[in-house]
Amino acid sequence: MSVLRVQSVSRHFSGTYILEDVNWQIPAGTRWGLVGRNGAGKTTLLRIIAGELEASAGTIWKQPGLRMAVHRQLETEVDPTMPARQAVAAGLASLSEVEAELEELHQVLPTLTPESEDAHEILERLGHLQEVYQREGGYSLDSRIERALGEIGLAESSWDKPMGQLSGGQRTRVRLARLWLSDPDLLLLDEPTNHLDLETTEWLEERLENFRGTMVLISHDRAFLDALVDHVAEVENKGVTIYEGDYTTYQEEKAERLALAQRAYETERKDRARVEDFIRRNLAGQKTKQAKSRRKQLERRKVLARPATEKNAADLRFFDPPPSGEQVLIGKGLTRRYGDHKVIDAVNIKVMRGEHIGIVGPNGCGKTTLLKMLAGRDAQDAGELLRGSRMKLAYYDQRHDTLESNRSVLDEIWTIYPLETQETMRTFLGRFDFRGDEVFRPVSTMSGGEKSRLALAKLILSGANVLLLDEPTNHLDLASQERLAQALTLFTGTLLLVSHDRYLLDQLVDKLWIVGGGKVRVFDGTYSEWRERREAEEPAAASVIKPPQASSKSRGGQKSPESREKQKAPAPRGAALKKDGMDARRRQKQREKLEGRIEKAEKRKEEMQHEMADPEHAMNWVKLGQMQEQFELLKKELDEHYARWAELAED
Repeated sequence: MSVLRVQSVSRHFSGTYILEDVNWQIPAGTRWGLVGRNGAGKTTLLRIIAGELEASAGTIWKQPGLRMAVHRQLETEVDPTMPARQAVAAGLASLSEVEAELEELHQVLPTLTPESEDAHEILERLGHLQEVYQREGGYSLDSRIERALGEIGLAESSWDKPMGQLSGGQRTRVRLARLWLSDPDLLLLDEPTNHLDLETTEWLEERLENFRGTMVLISHDRAFLDALVDHVAEVENKGVTIYEGDYTTYQEEKAERLALAQRAYETERKDRARVEDFIRRNLAGQKTKQAKSRRKQLERRKVLARPATEKNAADLRFFDPPPSGEQVLIGKGLTRRYGDHKVIDAVNIKVMRGEHIGIVGPNGCGKTTLLKMLAGRDAQDAGELLRGSRMKLAYYDQRHDTLESNRSVLDEIWTIYPLETQETMRTFLGRFDFRGDEVFRPVSTMSGGEKSRLALAKLILSGANVLLLDEPTNHLDLASQERLAQALTLFTGTLLLVSHDRYLLDQLVDKLWIVGGGKVRVFDGTYSEWRERREAEEPAAASVIKPPQASSKSRGGQKSPESREKQKAPAPRGAALKKDGMDARRRQKQREKLEGRIEKAEKRKEEMQHEMADPEHAMNWVKLGQMQEQFELLKKELDEHYARWAELAED
């Protein structure tokens, strides 16, 4: 059964169609990746589905009573002065309206008498609103907000901070908490991993794996898509093409479809040429009747169009650089302070020729600071940095500060090779989808993706044998990310890479620098191997069953990690993940969280029993009714906690 249907939907801006005659059915429980190149119309389609944008033609049918929650890529809807706790509650605007009306009616109640003309009407309205408020979970709203904030991992000290004082990652977590609070049937997610570090991205991935409802996800994170989706809808050429399976399966099936279409096109073209040749040779000869008959048949035949290709994905190919000396970079006691805080504290590092090193760690830990020091863009406060011989270094800045806003695309390229002809430079820029007059556009008018392509073009043209890359896949669509990964895999020089892209890390690096607490820890292996090692080192104690003491309410009917087969993950360069052990550790973590939440709920239950027994409330039937409803909800919540704990303990 479908929860939503897109029926012949079109959308145009100033007469230019972005989407045209789009049809798409979304069955209940399916998980969709909405993919396509930048500017293809993915976000436009998602906004039309969410009701935020009106279609120029067509309709959106939604299942009656469908609860939708939307995570937008932009944060303009959040007031920066609003505390985080209040920002989460704002996700239930309808419940706030009910609460405000209930408060008004409670103020009117003491003035009512049996003779009041509107007494019956007011009491009837009050009963209806109390029923709605209970059904929507209003009486347990405060505990639900705190539970949601706790589940998304936001420190309690930040719950009452204004949104404007939180980091990008923290704001994203608060917005995600709003989604959990609304208990949606359909989740619409537009780039939910933006501003999230690797650890938080993995947490979100696990959280979404356990979501029971239907989901539509726009993401440029291939590993994230592979783990979560079972269908792909590709927005291309103003329409939507449907594929079954995860992102990797979609890529394979699309390649097969393109290959079949190409063969059919070539066969049809050759056959048409053969028939046309017969017609030319025989139209005025003895076989003129046959030639005319074949000409009529040919006119009725459908002409197959040339299959579309990924012509809009940047053509990223690095030149083979000359070798550097064996020792590339050596850092001794490197230290960098910001005020009294040591971001990098007496770090020793060594980079050898040909190494591909990934730099990982939580947001704000100093990854970019370290990379800038190695690139010579930021001076160390203490320590010594030695550079090897024959080294030519190029640095990719994720903020694109190396690009001058008043220069054109062509002028930026000329800063690398000022003596080359315009024709040569324009040919080179065509590989990065800068064509025609686009080469004269100023940098200040370009999108993030266009700036990324230009910065990468400069990087490739530099001929450097040492690349220092800070989040190079930001703003790139998935096709361009694939091309970049392929190009860097073949790069024979030395590579240092800061990235939150797990697929890219697994494809490119065989050594990690784990940055945190001012230090750098070295791990020889891929990102997936390090993740496996990290989880194995965490205290699991999965075989020990503790008495329940704490909790986190699992969403009604929510799947546990072991009840839903995990989607295919990107193939790492090293050993495969030990799934069974990981599931055991996850169940243990869930059980420990439940124990803490149960303890808190039991304490609240005891407090409420004392409150209801207070003689002060004996004659306040409205207050007692509210308290009784809250008490029943709390008991139900505890029952669910205990049942879930028992499932995990049995497993």
